[in-house]
Amino acid sequence: EAASLGVVPCVSFKGGPITVDATELQVHIVE
Repeated sequence: EAASLGVVPCVSFKGGPITVDATELQVHIVE
C-alpha cells in the first residue's frame, strides 16, 4: 500500500486528471 501511495503523487504531476481514475482503481484493488 505504501508503494502505491508513493506512486500516486508521482503520476499526479505527470497525468493530472488521470491520477483520479488511477487512484480509484487502486482503492478497489486494495479492497
